[in-house]
Amino acid sequence: MARALTGWTNDWSESLGSYNFHFESRAHDHGSKTVFGQSGNWNWEDAVRLCVTHPLHASFFVTKLWGYFIPEQPSQATLASLQGLYVSSGYSIRAVLEAILLHPDFYNGPALLTPPVVYNAGLLRSISRPIDTTSWAWLSSNAGQQLFYPPNVSGWEFTRWLDTSTAKARWEMASSVTSKTYVNPWPAKGEPAYSATEDPAAALANAMDYWANPLLTPESQQCIAAFAQTCLQGSIPEWSERPYRAMRQNALRMLIATSPDMQVS
Repeated sequence: MARALTGWTNDWSESLGSYNFHFESRAHDHGSKTVFGQSGNWNWEDAVRLCVTHPLHASFFVTKLWGYFIPEQPSQATLASLQGLYVSSGYSIRAVLEAILLHPDFYNGPALLTPPVVYNAGLLRSISRPIDTTSWAWLSSNAGQQLFYPPNVSGWEFTRWLDTSTAKARWEMASSVTSKTYVNPWPAKGEPAYSATEDPAAALANAMDYWANPLLTPESQQCIAAFAQTCLQGSIPEWSERPYRAMRQNALRMLIATSPDMQVS
């Protein structure tokens, strides 16, 4: 199969990196090759055809695509239906994807743990922050997913996204996302100071609005609301009313971003 895929090359420049990927016949291995028991002078198009027409391809593809959206294996009836659709549609990925997204298991099944890159992108999108730094690469790597470097050729293992180390990395990721809009408890002279009267309910509403009001479970909402209500209990000196409320706002944003609900989709 590797010999069948020979001949592809690209140009490179310091400004663009790798670009202009193209096939050059003179760089291709034109000898006879045996793939899945079939011999011939196969090229890259033959390589694709031999994979797609393999008897186990349809079930492998359907199960793999299903796993990106639903954590439990499809039933035998569902698997057979999706395989039939895939083959009868001329190997249409779109047709299978539409069927998966319309399947009851997609809506009623267990939640799927969000990959680090998807989690990071979702946070950025929630606050309309663009990709303005390369830090996301190493932050995502710390969380267990470095783009273009899966652990092996089978791809990412979706059941391995969270442990004590990667959970900390997700916190760091959320902190980095909020870094440019962090509420400064001690603003410089001439900069606007935070509200000195914001009550717990308003603080929580503002923090939710910051993240474009994500859907949280009642349990998460109750837990975060309890923090907003209790973190500034009792009387506090007048000089600390604004900075303490600013700190509360920052803390609420982080609690929302790192809540269990934000780790699943």
